[in-house]
Amino acid sequence: MNFFVQSLYFAIPLFTFLIIIEAIVAHYRNLPINRSEDVISSLSSGLTNIIRDGIKFSVIIISYPWLVEKIAIFKLEPIWLAIMVAFIVEDFAGYWVHRLNHRINIFWNRHIIHHSSEEF
Repeated sequence: MNFFVQSLYFAIPLFTFLIIIEAIVAHYRNLPINRSEDVISSLSSGLTNIIRDGIKFSVIIISYPWLVEKIAIFKLEPIWLAIMVAFIVEDFAGYWVHRLNHRINIFWNRHIIHHSSEEF
């Protein structure tokens, strides 16, 4: 089982526990709490992202050996160097995709849910 899936087994119960603790503390201190609709929207959006990323990473992991064999220009050795370069490239690409989501109207339409929460 890969690290991503293992981290979900830890993260999902932890977030659920923290949401419950937040509700209990807010109740006893008479503090306003996020609306349940907002929490459900945020959690479903997060779950959708987790599923999408899981599928994306599965396709990458499954196809990686074939891609390296068929189209690799060069190989990065050792593996830690390849992982470091992949992390930097993915982070850089993620930044630019997120920036384009803000700048290009058609991308903004699918990205706006990321900014739709009324509670922060």
